[in-house]
Amino acid sequence: MQELSSEAFQPAEQDCHHNVDLWRKGHPSHVPVRGWVVFEVYTPLGLCRFIPHSVVEDEDGVLFDITPSRASRRYPFLRDELTEEEYVLLITSRKLVNLDHNL
Repeated sequence: MQELSSEAFQPAEQDCHHNVDLWRKGHPSHVPVRGWVVFEVYTPLGLCRFIPHSVVEDEDGVLFDITPSRASRRYPFLRDELTEEEYVLLITSRKLVNLDHNL
């Protein structure tokens, strides 16, 4: 992943929503995209895990993740079709850390 940190912008690990909001202030033509990181590592247990996550969409429709990660690999990102308000309400009202779905 391209290094995006600078003196003016220091994205923090595990703070994707805030990182995207800060990035947008300096890049008003970019759009925050809310959604889910998909972890398929639980398939032997019959589960798929979804973690709330935010990325950025540039002027060409390209999604990129500005949040640093120490994960061993990149996991797929699934865009959520909720409005910004609905997504924030879902995450905050339920204090969601993750969603597990039975396969």
